[in-house]
Amino acid sequence: MEEPSEIDEISDYASYADGIGPWIGLLEQGNLMKQASKHDLVVHAYTLRQDQIGKYRSFEFMLEDILHHKEVNGVFTDHPDVVKAFKPQVMPEDASIRINKAIGDSGYCSRRR
Repeated sequence: MEEPSEIDEISDYASYADGIGPWIGLLEQGNLMKQASKHDLVVHAYTLRQDQIGKYRSFEFMLEDILHHKEVNGVFTDHPDVVKAFKPQVMPEDASIRINKAIGDSGYCSRRR
């Protein structure tokens, strides 16, 4: 998912998919996560990059916001080693353990719901 107009299609996606993969910029659209939750879809955002942190002051702040505040279920990243080593400041410790066990060298990270 790359365009805000695709958020309106989430109910259609739910008819054949278990999850969606929005571009991280779409997470700012307040109704994306609400619609995904309403239709019981997991959300794996893409692509978290250390060299493209946008409004964030660091990659760690980006991770904190996307994994905790935006409550995505997983991320795609070009820096799996950094995501795996990430120690969240506000997420429960057991959530961070699940993230670390789930990520490998593939660049994909997921939390259990």
